[in-house]
Amino acid sequence: MKPKDMKRGDLKRIRDTFDNLYTLRGNITGCHNEDVFKFYEEVGVLGEGSMGSVSCIRKRQSGFCLGLCRAGRQQHFALKTIQLRRICLRSIDELKNEIDILRRLDHPNIVRAYDTFEDAKQLCIVMELCSGGDLSTRLPYTEDEALHITKSLLSAVAFMHERGVVHRDLKLENIMFETKSPNAEIKVIDFGLSKSFTEDRSVMTKWVGTLYTMAPQVIQGVYTSQADLWSVGVITYVLLSNSKPFYHTKRKYVIDKIMRCSYNFSNISWKKISSEAQHFITSLIELDPAVRLTAPKALKHRWLLSMKRQLSKKTRRVESDIHDGLLKCAENSCLKKTALMFVAHKSTTAEIRDLRDIFFKYDEDRDGCVSYGEFGKAMKEFQYSDEEIKYMFREVDLDGDGFIYFTEFIAATLETRVKIEEDRLAEAFERMDKDSSGFINRNDLRHILGSEYTPGRVDQIMDQVDVNNDGQISYEEFLTHFNEIVDSESGFIEVEAPETEDDDDLLDENALIPGGKMKSAVKKFQNAASVIATFSESTAQDPSTASPFGLPKVAAKPNAGSKAFGGTAAHGHIISSNV
Repeated sequence: MKPKDMKRGDLKRIRDTFDNLYTLRGNITGCHNEDVFKFYEEVGVLGEGSMGSVSCIRKRQSGFCLGLCRAGRQQHFALKTIQLRRICLRSIDELKNEIDILRRLDHPNIVRAYDTFEDAKQLCIVMELCSGGDLSTRLPYTEDEALHITKSLLSAVAFMHERGVVHRDLKLENIMFETKSPNAEIKVIDFGLSKSFTEDRSVMTKWVGTLYTMAPQVIQGVYTSQADLWSVGVITYVLLSNSKPFYHTKRKYVIDKIMRCSYNFSNISWKKISSEAQHFITSLIELDPAVRLTAPKALKHRWLLSMKRQLSKKTRRVESDIHDGLLKCAENSCLKKTALMFVAHKSTTAEIRDLRDIFFKYDEDRDGCVSYGEFGKAMKEFQYSDEEIKYMFREVDLDGDGFIYFTEFIAATLETRVKIEEDRLAEAFERMDKDSSGFINRNDLRHILGSEYTPGRVDQIMDQVDVNNDGQISYEEFLTHFNEIVDSESGFIEVEAPETEDDDDLLDENALIPGGKMKSAVKKFQNAASVIATFSESTAQDPSTASPFGLPKVAAKPNAGSKAFGGTAAHGHIISSNV
């Protein structure tokens, strides 16, 4: 069946999928009723407060992972901990709300949740570590830098709103750079005050957030998701001018300015800012939420469209590789696709940077997912047929909702960029082994697949992987199956050969081969070799005719064993692809 390019206004179907936590994407985040430090160890404290702390942690090596992780490759994470005895029920609910929402949000500019832990003393969430500081730490910004940040932020907001989530506390301090790199991407964090909404229950009344980015309707206690767009406008104003639009030393005067929507562009810094940027801000810092741009419309503003993302030469080379990777991934078994989702979810920025840039290119409207239409347009540039495009899209869209999400895309393309080391496969196996029995059984697969579970699908996985037919998948069976290559034409399964890092022996398109395009060059080579050989024989008979440069003796014509002429390489003979 042809995948449909879903209409962006069709929120119900999107939200029905989003609201179902028990999808494969939702089940990637682990939930444990145990002590977090059984699985992780603390590296350092990042911050402490009256209710809890934020720490830097790393995974303990244990179980199948023991001894597999190479030194220097251990990944660090952020641990947000709330001490239950110090807080009220409301604060506990806020953290549980954050966990619930983060498990379902899969966007390149939204922080990732990896694990949650709850016991009698504390509630913990293990998240992606953003080490580059928040937006306020890099002020001031150029207009190009502010544009890029705003576009990424709006992409995340559009993704949230389309899935019925409003953040309600967007501010500079809740937008982090993922690394210390000057070109680092941003991540939206802190979803404790976020709230789910529906079309028929879209009005909120609770006064939450931070005053300097708070919309006037929030202050009045009657607002919708459009409050987030006001906050985006304020953030953009600060990025461009290094000043707040509603500033005063006294709170009551700040509120007065917000309620009047009283701000201007009189600061000297605005003289060098484009009129398009100023118009963008006035479209968001707009008193009437019905006139205020929505996130999808803001993404189409001429200021944001003036920036076209250009892929680097390196990323363009990667793009040509990933198309074959997508076709190969489509042929993977259900178990391997599932395992790759777990691996992709915990991939580092360095591993996926190029893949993320390509994902952004495919996601033309920057709403955080790739539709069938967007995917087809990208694939047709590389001469894939309609049938191949349909096949690839259907197989990469694991939950079948008509979109390719970020983690699905990374899972489908990751093997084109990195070799999946065994320690990562071991961790994926342990996560899929939900009851910690040391095996993956049918109940584990039912839990992992969630809404995508069918008895037939589990039977298929068992038939493919459970070699000894004992009704469960061992680690050895899992590892062997992951490293198998399926020949789609013959149906045979081959074990993957080890890769070589030495490219010196590779032939390119200019190699000398029988009947090839370099035939005339081969003839010239043979004639030259014959002349040199004749000269060598004459000098052997009469040394006085030898060249002062001492030309070496070579064979009269190339040996049949020479690699350049179709045989095996023969040591001592001239082989060249540049003759």
